[in-house]
Amino acid sequence: MGNKLISREQRLVLAAIATGIALMALVAVVTWKLVALLPAHHWLNTLGGTRMFGLLSLYAVPLLFFTNLMVIKRFADKGLIKAAYNKTYPVRAGTKTDKADIDQAVLQNTLEQTVITLPLVTGFIALSPPSWLVLLPVHLSIFIVGRLLFWIGYRINWYMRLPGFVMGNYSNLVLMGVCVYLIIRFLNTGT
Repeated sequence: MGNKLISREQRLVLAAIATGIALMALVAVVTWKLVALLPAHHWLNTLGGTRMFGLLSLYAVPLLFFTNLMVIKRFADKGLIKAAYNKTYPVRAGTKTDKADIDQAVLQNTLEQTVITLPLVTGFIALSPPSWLVLLPVHLSIFIVGRLLFWIGYRINWYMRLPGFVMGNYSNLVLMGVCVYLIIRFLNTGT
């Protein structure tokens, strides 16, 4: 085949990453437009009102977290958790370890991403000026859609999970950068 600069697998990964970034932008724009359609409320003009909006928006992350815990408990009750972690553990007759492996890998990754996202979103709520809180539903929409795409993609092909993985990780990186900026701004100006 000759010397290629980039292999087929690398092109697939780059295409999946580009797809994830494009989907992230699309979800951000759609969410931004939907939030703009919400009627303005006078309580959103107060610091307490904006923090309350932030805390209510934050319920999406723990809801995802506790949903994961319930599904993990259900897997544990069926004896599939040990089977997926330890290949020498005897699997019950009639269970499919491939499906259990996929579900468990997705749940474990989603749990890890949720543990990363929760303090980031909490920090953003505490640090951000009221006008910036519109970014919160945008971030949470990207995160939730990304997790859904990750789960669906994982069942199709490991390349197909990358766009959802990119959406979750890159949105967390952006939010982390915003939080670092807000901390530096606060340290320099006190506001």
